[in-house]
Amino acid sequence: MFLAGAIVVGAALVTEILFQPPYWVHAALWLPLILLVTLGPLRPMKGLMIALQYHHNAAESRFGQEHSQEPRQESRQDYDQERL
Repeated sequence: MFLAGAIVVGAALVTEILFQPPYWVHAALWLPLILLVTLGPLRPMKGLMIALQYHHNAAESRFGQEHSQEPRQESRQDYDQERL
């Protein structure tokens, strides 16, 4: 999100310094760009997060459980065998 803000603010500042357009032009230019650079990457970032969780065998938190109650950590091979 910081990258999106840097892109939009940088472009708005350059546009303001070079052209000095009225405020409605800024609204017409930057509102669609804000939507594009913030909502556009949501789906790919969610896919990346899911892929990273799978890659690192992420599991639910076991905070506060006794050691004897911890479930067995399955390996990726076990998981893949169950899916077949």
